[in-house]
Amino acid sequence: MTYKLVEILKNEYPPINNFERVSIYGAYERIYLDLISKDFLNGGLLKDSKKIFELAQKLFDVPFTFGRKGDLGEIIYFEPSSSNKYEQNHFAHYIKVEVPSNHPMITISTANRGAGELFKKQRDNYFKFVNETYNLFLKNAE
Repeated sequence: MTYKLVEILKNEYPPINNFERVSIYGAYERIYLDLISKDFLNGGLLKDSKKIFELAQKLFDVPFTFGRKGDLGEIIYFEPSSSNKYEQNHFAHYIKVEVPSNHPMITISTANRGAGELFKKQRDNYFKFVNETYNLFLKNAE
């Protein structure tokens, strides 16, 4: 479920100085991550979205497009190509990573007005994507 993903993310990225780094919009239809950290004080700037695309290719096993989509800007937009229930559960989901940025700012949209059901594998892949994106920024901050 989407609320479980939010719970996992909040445990991994707790508030800093009362600043919530994980928040939701509405009924869990969008998860916002503003992963500020002292680790990024000396840099971390990620300018090239190519690394985000390569990470998505490595982690996601459902067809997606990567590019500009309307006023959302550059996003990973899932486009299931089969009637498989796992793939279809990604329908209209998207992930946006703000680039350029000096720390990870990520939106995960489940396009669902309600506590949308996420398969465990799907939830795990979204969580891995957030962690690996965080690591990309950390690598740039070294």
